Amino acid sequence: MGQAVKGLLRLQILPGRPLAVREVIMSQGKKQGLRGISGNQLKVIAIIAMFMDHVGACILPKALAAAKGEAGVWRNGGLASRFFSSAGFSVGELENLYFVLRTIGRITFPIMAFLLVEGFFHTRNVKKYGARLLCFAFLSEIPFDLVVSGRMFYWGHQNIFFTLFLCLMVLFAYETYRYQPFKQAAAAIGGAAAAVFLAVDYDFMAVLLVLVLYTYYGDRKGTVIYGGLICAAMSIGNYGAAALAFLPIALYGGERGKWKMKYFFYCFYPLHLVIIYLAGM
Repeated sequence: MGQAVKGLLRLQILPGRPLAVREVIMSQGKKQGLRGISGNQLKVIAIIAMFMDHVGACILPKALAAAKGEAGVWRNGGLASRFFSSAGFSVGELENLYFVLRTIGRITFPIMAFLLVEGFFHTRNVKKYGARLLCFAFLSEIPFDLVVSGRMFYWGHQNIFFTLFLCLMVLFAYETYRYQPFKQAAAAIGGAAAAVFLAVDYDFMAVLLVLVLYTYYGDRKGTVIYGGLICAAMSIGNYGAAALAFLPIALYGGERGKWKMKYFFYCFYPLHLVIIYLAGM
């Protein structure tokens, strides 16, 4: 972890890379990657893990309550929870399934964070990238709030697009305040504080992870080691399972892939929340 801190301290040099240097680092990142896993394939892995995680988080608790015989749950628990209950799962099996699904879901955000940093270095327009994230953050918030709280507006927890937007703004500040370490530190601290205050997914740990991935961009070993350590700490309740995200990340070859999936994840996120909400109504 000490090396990760040292890496963050030298950000006053790295973030202000001239365009030519940035291109060299990007090409080095591609050379170090193993051909075989594209950015699109990483997105698919993250999407599958996220869907499993949200089924576990939002559907299985109702099925568990029904299996335990809590009053009114069978009638009001929704179609999905009734399916799990009527399929003959015992309470213990449902609890184990819940833990397995939530554990698998831990790999989702590290992959998203990695791809965010990739996108930051490759995008032609960071402001448009941020505007797109913010737009889908607002579009996804009502479905997210319905799933999380059962209400259309809930200020206690914000969806993942707000997390990604906030992290992108912190990276943008690092580029803006190149060679100004105090302003860069202020941006990092301000971003972390905003993450906690706004109650976004993964709060300040999300900002820390993105900064470490940014610091070690182009250094596959540093990315896997220090990103993995942070993710292990983020998911300690699931035996550090988030660190497993760096297995497919280590195989990333630096290419987007042939599939045209630019807006697939953006659209999938709010749509799958609507489906989960309807299934649990």
